[in-house]
Amino acid sequence: MEMQLSSEIKNIKTASATIIGYIKTMRANVHKDTLFDIKLCIEEAVRNAIVHGNKTKEDLMVDIS
Repeated sequence: MEMQLSSEIKNIKTASATIIGYIKTMRANVHKDTLFDIKLCIEEAVRNAIVHGNKTKEDLMVDIS
């Protein structure tokens, strides 16, 4: 799975929802606590990329794969 998002804070939730949705479609038997941990990690990583990596410059993209 790959996605590219602009460096906007609102895209943090978009990234986590898309990835969690993808995991759920794989029909993997992932415990809800594990899904929460994955969501938290995704959101922190994307936030760091947007805020610290791209300095919240909306014209810069965050690539996720």
